[in-house]
Amino acid sequence: MIRIAIVDDAAEIGTQLEAILIEITTNKGIAIDTDIYYSGKELCEHLQNGAFYDLIFLDIEMPGFTGLEVARKIRETDKNCGILFLTGYDKFAYAKQAIAVRALDYLLKPYKEQELVFAVED
Repeated sequence: MIRIAIVDDAAEIGTQLEAILIEITTNKGIAIDTDIYYSGKELCEHLQNGAFYDLIFLDIEMPGFTGLEVARKIRETDKNCGILFLTGYDKFAYAKQAIAVRALDYLLKPYKEQELVFAVED
């Protein structure tokens, strides 16, 4: 079972992504368990209380903690968690910071389903 967290302040994005991930993994015979969070702060609180994820999808621009701040906090305690950024911001500075936290990928919204397949399979 792969534990996945989706963090995006837009509820519809999280719900859509979850549906796509379920479809992708079901077709490949992979079991997943997903949780959706609407802020980086909410995810961080759950992580502090013992939640664990194999893969985390983070929006970059969110109120409170940005996705990049959340990724840095995750890396303080978990060096192996897969982090993927999904963002509408095509800024080199963001991409550079994503590399610094060892993100698996940096996908621009709107993303293509095939991009997610490649990112998840890696």
